Amino acid sequence: MRIVPLSDIQSAIDPNAAIEAVKAGFIAHAKGQVHCPEPMQIVFRDDRGEHHGECHVKSATWEGLPYAAVKIASGSYRNAARGLPGAGGMIILIASDTGLPEAILHDDCWLTNVRTAAAGALAAGLKPVSKDGALGVIGTGTQAEIQAEMISAHLGLGSVCVWGRNPAKAAALCERLKAGGLEATPMATVRELCHSSAILVTTTPVTKPVVRLEDVPETLHIVAVGADTPGKTNSIPASWAGPTPSSPTRTRSVSATATSAPRCAPGRLRRTATAPSEKCSRAPSRTHEWRRTGFRWWISPGWVFRILRSRR
Repeated sequence: MRIVPLSDIQSAIDPNAAIEAVKAGFIAHAKGQVHCPEPMQIVFRDDRGEHHGECHVKSATWEGLPYAAVKIASGSYRNAARGLPGAGGMIILIASDTGLPEAILHDDCWLTNVRTAAAGALAAGLKPVSKDGALGVIGTGTQAEIQAEMISAHLGLGSVCVWGRNPAKAAALCERLKAGGLEATPMATVRELCHSSAILVTTTPVTKPVVRLEDVPETLHIVAVGADTPGKTNSIPASWAGPTPSSPTRTRSVSATATSAPRCAPGRLRRTATAPSEKCSRAPSRTHEWRRTGFRWWISPGWVFRILRSRR
């Protein structure tokens, strides 16, 4: 069995090729050509019950290809303080005719990061944006950086705004993005970030929302990375699904797209739902357009795939 090191993997893949590969995979999935069993997730908690990391196991087969793939990606949000990588992982390729392992792609989670950023770029591209617009980023880690790079390149944007809970880390990320040729500016508040951005991508694994309704301008497209993961509220407060005392009287439109694979068979995803209970039997509650007086918002893990399929 061959073990493929990270250096070989990185030399074989460029960002544009990654985006096209992920797009093709999404379209094949929507056509029923890809089989993805339900993912497995192990949540790591400390003695106080605090969530500090995860291990994800995901697998897939694609009709006509000779392999099945099983991916393991794991890590802890506390690793940086320990001087350790934030995440690690590998992908095992299994021959579909013999059922025997053929190779291990020892990617240290790099392919997972690239795949997630490619999905983010595709989701961001669903909203036309002027090249003068800025990309807003919430978060300062690896995914924040790679999302900023890939979305900006995919949409032809030259300006990025960053907000992080740690201002020093936000400033450091801006310096790295500047070194890559982008104009990057740290923002003092989430509200300032939202009002400075044409598209917002959230990449921070928080359990309490950081974006409040009053922070959002009249229209904003949000790519909520990882928002479909249990325990991650990310940027989307549950209260956005219905009216609250602070809800505005005018209509706001927030288009939010998570980046996971759809959990609904093609043709079964409802376009509009008036309550979380009106959903497909296997779809997460986020797979809906919820309408409430004075406010509209979208969050759909499968929306990007349906739109891409219709465009093919």
